[in-house]
Amino acid sequence: MNETSYERLRNSAVDHGLRFKENRTGDAMMQCPVHAPDNTPSVHVTYKPGKGVTLLHDMHDDNATGDILRELGMSESDLYDTPKQAIRHDSRRNRDIEESVRALARVREQEAALAVSWKPAGPYTMPQCVPYDEATLTKPMTDLWEALGMPLVGGTSTCPICNAGTLHMAPIHAPNGEYATGVLLSCTSCAPKALYDHLAQNLRITTTRMSISDTHVFITDTTHGFTFAYEDGLTVHRTGDGQGGKRISQSGTTGGKHVPYLLTPSTEHAKHTGVIFITEGEKDAAAMLTAGYAAISTTGGGGNVANTLNIDATVQALAGLNVVAICDKDTTGDKWRQALYDLLTPHVNDHGLQSLTFIQACEPCHDAGDAVALGRFEFERVQLEADPRQDVAEETDDDNQVPFVDTDDFWEQTPYLQAICKAARACRVAPTAVLGIVLARVSVMLPPQVVTPAYVGGRKGSMNLFVAVLGASGDGKGTAASVAARLVPYLFGARTEKPSSGESLAALYAQWASEENPQDAKHPITYLACANPRALIDIPEVTWLGSVAVRKGSTLGGELASAFVGERLGGATKDQAKTITAPEDGYRMALITGVQYANADALFNMSGTGVPQRFLWVDTLDNNMPETAPAYYEGLLAPLVDRGSVPDPPENLQALYRAGSIANMLNGERAWGFIEMRYPPEVRERTDRLRYERNLTKKRKEDKGDNLEGHLNFVRIRVAGLLPWLDGAREDHTQVTSEDWRIAGQIIEYSCHVRDKCRERYLQTVRDNRAEYETVRKGAQDDAERNLAMIRQETPGKVVAFLSKRGRKGKPFKGTDIARNISRKWRPYVYEALDELCEQGMVQRVEDTGASTTSTWAIFK
Repeated sequence: MNETSYERLRNSAVDHGLRFKENRTGDAMMQCPVHAPDNTPSVHVTYKPGKGVTLLHDMHDDNATGDILRELGMSESDLYDTPKQAIRHDSRRNRDIEESVRALARVREQEAALAVSWKPAGPYTMPQCVPYDEATLTKPMTDLWEALGMPLVGGTSTCPICNAGTLHMAPIHAPNGEYATGVLLSCTSCAPKALYDHLAQNLRITTTRMSISDTHVFITDTTHGFTFAYEDGLTVHRTGDGQGGKRISQSGTTGGKHVPYLLTPSTEHAKHTGVIFITEGEKDAAAMLTAGYAAISTTGGGGNVANTLNIDATVQALAGLNVVAICDKDTTGDKWRQALYDLLTPHVNDHGLQSLTFIQACEPCHDAGDAVALGRFEFERVQLEADPRQDVAEETDDDNQVPFVDTDDFWEQTPYLQAICKAARACRVAPTAVLGIVLARVSVMLPPQVVTPAYVGGRKGSMNLFVAVLGASGDGKGTAASVAARLVPYLFGARTEKPSSGESLAALYAQWASEENPQDAKHPITYLACANPRALIDIPEVTWLGSVAVRKGSTLGGELASAFVGERLGGATKDQAKTITAPEDGYRMALITGVQYANADALFNMSGTGVPQRFLWVDTLDNNMPETAPAYYEGLLAPLVDRGSVPDPPENLQALYRAGSIANMLNGERAWGFIEMRYPPEVRERTDRLRYERNLTKKRKEDKGDNLEGHLNFVRIRVAGLLPWLDGAREDHTQVTSEDWRIAGQIIEYSCHVRDKCRERYLQTVRDNRAEYETVRKGAQDDAERNLAMIRQETPGKVVAFLSKRGRKGKPFKGTDIARNISRKWRPYVYEALDELCEQGMVQRVEDTGASTTSTWAIFK
């Protein structure tokens, strides 16, 4: 059979060491020989059998076809199956082909747009590698090992081809496959094609045992290839096509939807780490499991996974696990990633997947198989750009993923984070809980003059901070507070009382004072004075906060919302002597409250006044607590605030409280002396963009009215402004760096994760309680109906017993008299029983008045 133009192009590409990855028959992606390095193949190849022509389209350059052909030693006529077609092609055919190329380009642009909508979201930290049952290499495999000079399985040696690169071999084992042994062979210098040729020509390895991948050669132990057996009867066969490519076929239960490959052994293996990987192909899953990482794969590639994956069985098997999808870096991988995202995202909750993360291999690897072949398990997370969870911080991953703060890498970023982590773990409490409380204490240390720039509106921003610590009773919230107090012991005399109402918040800061009246000694001058500019409100149980907030006429929720932004506290009353107010920007407040899942409604019920939106959320759970506690940490993070560089003059405070506002002070802001934190330019840019997007949401009428992320950016700005005060080596603590802004984004991402987890678990508790109530109610209703039926069944016997008693037999009684003499339990059913007994002839109606109640009844026999 004559060679087609498609086969001619494929053979030439492979001969030149280029990757030629076939998506399906007559459709492939090829590495570009012109725009090197083209690590992700960017030349789309399509064969048109009806016209006998092969089309090329370079995603980087629409006009590169001629250059690509020249690099391959080909001409345009080689794109036709026969030379005659090339000679006879007329202008109409040219137009058809050009239109096909343009249409193809439009499709590729759409596919590229899909890929662009996902963006990198930081490095991914691999879980612990737990060795799996090693494959027993067969004799063909051990012979290959010896021929290549490999000392041990999984070892390395100098490549016998180039004598320069390092040869790496990784075994691959399919636990439930018929042909269960193979190897992934790679070289740090040689191209996979060179390895393939050497194995075929010098070591005489049958070509049907081998196939070329992006970075390695996959070799099986027999010419039958590799068989991947699914648990539900589907079998996938993989062999080489004799030219470096692969052939895939299926048998068994090929129709319908299937559970993932390696589901049972991998979910069992995942119990060691709580993490399981999903790959696009069976080979990659088997390679990952052999390497010590629990992995499964879907049946369908690309967007077809929705039609082949048994989602219910899959979610049930993966419940409680952290699921990590490893995406191939090509167009098919983009489609697979999006399809898997759509399928699994709705199931990320407390009763389904613990989390869902998408990652891709770092260069030069293309997929999971490459990572195993090269022994380079380096991955980066990718995040859907349109995912609303990504709005928290551009540099971090979304809420339902495992936050970066929950990893040890977060705590290694700065010396102060290292200190907080060491002190927390030495006392067996969560570093995140300690960090949240430390930030609240630092906030209290700052005088009210320290503010953020006026990013929204004309007012400068307050540095007040609210922190919610999530955890059940006894989970360590009090211990975390004590560790934070040891790290930051000085609060400069801040008040720590709990407010009993919204009005009492102002009383934490202001009080009435008097001074001698030079004009009237009997009537001194009274005025509002500053009693204390700082308050750290520590509420161990949020239920107390909720109970105060729900009192009739309570203003606590509204006053807390005002305190968060530093607005005026308190209001006028009929009695001027009882009116106490704290002026705008004249106080510093930090609030810490403990929240339990069961009572989280106390906080979420105040969402109408914007209270829960203003909190930084931290958890008492430490996902990485070491088995052995580290040595006790003796260091301190304080003193952090230098009263020389950040003055706190009492005369300014008293002048402000006496004037009532900064505007009423003599010389206004200049007299008050604002100390404004300085932020990098990206903070203003992000704030402006978020305000625009928020307005656009309302314009489109997509605003649901209960946005829990309405104040996230302001909380992030404050956290970023507090971090410099933790850095003892920093000279200027009023300068916020881009690094501070990035770390604050990671903290806010974690805060959203904790808040959403709390809210979802609380809502689930509500749903469970409601379901339990309905079950109890239904059970009680069924019991009542059964009891009622029994009582009705017993009532005729009670009537007969009454009328048959000595002295009553043959004597007529009114229905009302009979009912009156029968116990209350059966009384409502007496008249119904009389009618029934009369029909049966057991009781006779002596006098019929038309009503059972007034008719007379008797038993004569």
